[in-house]
Amino acid sequence: MKPTYYEHVKRIASEKEGGITLLLTEKDLMVFPRQAIKGKDREQHLQETYDKTVRMIS
Repeated sequence: MKPTYYEHVKRIASEKEGGITLLLTEKDLMVFPRQAIKGKDREQHLQETYDKTVRMIS
């Protein structure tokens, strides 16, 4: 992701009280069916994406 994307997320998060926007790439979206096929928890990938986003906007 480009750094400007995270600036946009930071701006959105500051406008909305307690909200955040997760930017998902095509690669991220391809993870979900693969995890479902393997019977893995999809929450882990979302949590990792959330954690990365929070680190980038901090």
